[in-house]
Amino acid sequence: SISGAEGDIRASSRRLNWCSRPKQMDANKQVRRENMNIKITDDHREMEQIGERILQEKTGIYHQNMLNMLQKAVQAHLPDADAREQRRALLRSIYDYWVYGNNVEEEFFYHFSEKSHAEKKGYVAFRLREKYCKYLNRNGDASVLVKKYETYQRLRPYFLRDVILIQSDDDYDAFLEFIGKHPSFVAKPQDMAFGIGVHLVKEGDYSDPKELFRSLRQSGKKLMEETVWANWDKNDYVVLEEVIQQDPALSRMHPDSLNVIRATMVRGKDGAHLFHPWIKAGI
Repeated sequence: SISGAEGDIRASSRRLNWCSRPKQMDANKQVRRENMNIKITDDHREMEQIGERILQEKTGIYHQNMLNMLQKAVQAHLPDADAREQRRALLRSIYDYWVYGNNVEEEFFYHFSEKSHAEKKGYVAFRLREKYCKYLNRNGDASVLVKKYETYQRLRPYFLRDVILIQSDDDYDAFLEFIGKHPSFVAKPQDMAFGIGVHLVKEGDYSDPKELFRSLRQSGKKLMEETVWANWDKNDYVVLEEVIQQDPALSRMHPDSLNVIRATMVRGKDGAHLFHPWIKAGI
């Protein structure tokens, strides 16, 4: 959610200058992105050629870990496509990222490959959304929601489930107490996002608590080494959460996933505003 903004909620072009305003982004013209002039086009071949050029120019961003993550996402969405088609989809997603700001998941979620420039420019995609979030919030408040255990500590009365943080071998006793109450639980990296590293540990998945503890710590270290975003904290802390018991009404939508209602909140001088709550469910 977006909260903590004081004053008028107005996004100025000076503060939100990463993405040009839609009316300024005309087909067959160019857009300026980080010292690159990128042609606006609906031609897939041109998009792929430009995406390839961006890959060559931005090697500091598109290192092997980043490419592995992007390729894995493309393969998940196009499992029946051959390697050549998956490569073309990857290049188009890179082009769209630099022109429209969408991430690789949004490339498929919004069906950008089927949309024209006129349609794509109307989306508030990942990078522009990040700009709005930074403009509307105080930077110092971010850690409360970015660091999962800090979120739990701040909002403990509303969590209604147990949560612990594993930082070192000294947390083994707390770990034993936790799995004694919750033999099945959810493990999450402390500082990552987008569902990376989140997994369910079931009671039947392990027999030796000490080995499980070691495995959880090792998984945190592996994710730390593979982290692709430099602004994420480089630590191997792992958060363990009691499994949420889903409401039967939401469970009927898709029993095998945790289905939730999400809402965006903005606080201004005239009070708090709730924008378009929506349901997120598995398929």
